[in-house]
Amino acid sequence: MGLQCQILLPPKEEVYRGGDFVEGTLKYSLDEPMLFNSIFLFLSGRGECYWTESDDDNSSKSYRGTEEYVSEKMTIQALKGTVEPSVYEYQFKFQLPKVLPTSFHDTICTISYKVVAEFHIPGIFKSKVFDTEIPVYGPLKRVHPQPLIFGLTKTPFSLTSKGPVDLKVEIDKTYLTPGEKITLKCTTTNNSGVPVTGIITRLVNKTTYISDFGHKRIRTDNVDGSVWEWVGTDKNSVNTVICDVPTQPNLFTIQHTKVMTRDYLVTVTVKLPFPHVNASVELPVVIGEISPDSGLDMAMEEKEKDELV
Repeated sequence: MGLQCQILLPPKEEVYRGGDFVEGTLKYSLDEPMLFNSIFLFLSGRGECYWTESDDDNSSKSYRGTEEYVSEKMTIQALKGTVEPSVYEYQFKFQLPKVLPTSFHDTICTISYKVVAEFHIPGIFKSKVFDTEIPVYGPLKRVHPQPLIFGLTKTPFSLTSKGPVDLKVEIDKTYLTPGEKITLKCTTTNNSGVPVTGIITRLVNKTTYISDFGHKRIRTDNVDGSVWEWVGTDKNSVNTVICDVPTQPNLFTIQHTKVMTRDYLVTVTVKLPFPHVNASVELPVVIGEISPDSGLDMAMEEKEKDELV
């Protein structure tokens, strides 16, 4: 059997947050004497994205982005020596940084946090590594105040157009917990002589992947179940509608990382008949846990300054 290893964490810890302590027990056993150069235990947090893109000449180019968020080490055995058969236990305690991104996995990008045990054995490529992943929620920074009023003015291009179409949108909250509804109050003032054929609201997920050299890949998707449409108005009228844009429990904004961002945008589109062009406005909202800790706000500001240097 040789070496057996477990990294034991308290079962009560469902998720860790910035600044939390990660405590547990490293337990390993040997059924025969083994020689180790060293034994270390790490708290590791890393982000990595990788993708390929095709060029016009059908060739492809790869892009990669990497970033380290935390790397804390605990030494179990520093010098080369033989460890006798037995069961060994070591208590560990690490602390996460206050400002870090939330754990994330998709086909292009991974942001993960792990407790890692490394047993370095003499010889080439003979180290043994054991790890256990921990879920982490990072703090989020507000993007806009709330409540908020925004809008647009659209003047249809027409020989018969008499004036603009004004849209005013009032949003009650610009930062939300996952699963919470976004309430919008949309008021259209139509003085154009052209009918408004509808208003569409939706929640959009915008994910931006960023390579080490600044190349970006952007993916935008509608959030399932978030599209809502209201039938239009007369040519000259004032109408107000209130709609709820749903979120989902698994949605969360991602900040504080150089390899990717995940933003959510509420978009409101005023539909006009052909040949007129529709008009849209969008507003970023933050979904996740917003910390009221002023000290944390200062830590975020310091991190942003460091990233600009």
